[in-house]
Amino acid sequence: MTLSIHLGVHKTATTHLQHSVRRIEQDLLDADRIFLGPDSLRDAPLDLRALLNRPQATPKRATLARDLLRSLRDEHAALTLSDELILGGLGRERMLADDGSFYRDAQMRLGNLLDLLGTRDVDLFLALRAPASFVTSVHGELTRQGGAGSLQDYLGDFDVGTAQWQPLVMRLLSVMGQGRLTIWRFEDTARVRDRLLTRMLGAELAALVPNPPPLRVGLSAAAYRHLEKAGQGASQDDRRRQAEMALRQHPQRRPDQRLRLLDDAVHDRSAATYDRDCDRIAALPKVDFLRPGDGDAAQG
Repeated sequence: MTLSIHLGVHKTATTHLQHSVRRIEQDLLDADRIFLGPDSLRDAPLDLRALLNRPQATPKRATLARDLLRSLRDEHAALTLSDELILGGLGRERMLADDGSFYRDAQMRLGNLLDLLGTRDVDLFLALRAPASFVTSVHGELTRQGGAGSLQDYLGDFDVGTAQWQPLVMRLLSVMGQGRLTIWRFEDTARVRDRLLTRMLGAELAALVPNPPPLRVGLSAAAYRHLEKAGQGASQDDRRRQAEMALRQHPQRRPDQRLRLLDDAVHDRSAATYDRDCDRIAALPKVDFLRPGDGDAAQG
């Protein structure tokens, strides 16, 4: 059987990919392939969101999840799990790692998931995004969920200009057995989408996956400015309602309407670091880096 895990990350069109693949659910079932997205992985009986932090703390839940995942693994031709929360949450303490990368608990959480699955031999799929744009979008999502505070409050002394993805990639590779880690840049998603889906689902099924409009669009710059002027509500529910209202009043319809909170110098440093970072990642063993125009991925 084939076992694969799509790790996301957050704010890299992960929800759009999940939604698109779910549109061919019956075709997947006819091919004896199981695709489990957030709706299955975050709710009972699996409920992996908290379980992956400390499965030993809730042994009955861990046993139930283990038995279910292994039965799906053993009884079907292919099993794909897709959820960005496998890596961890958006909160600062989980997202910003001490090594200047992201998702400080990702190695532990992925290792715990592979233990539940009963194998380390798995293919992983991971999108990357320019760090300055990434942290801005993460902050926008937290604001949309009713979070309080500014982007600078969120970042603290974390240097976005020098932030890298390679330490995260190395941590993920350290818990893998046999298998490949397929990586692509969020900025290239539209141009590598067909090859990505072919790797994940096979050519025949990949050709059936539709490309609907984005399902969840982030806060626009105008919506964010509206929230700043309005002031923050007293409760998280109040702030969430304010954000959804601002999103409806000021939708993001064009790239130039995207939220951009860091100055150009930070974006420029981040972009230069990102380019070098991607080149180093592409050269790592077990990594297949999808780039536009390549006949196949750059393989490490």
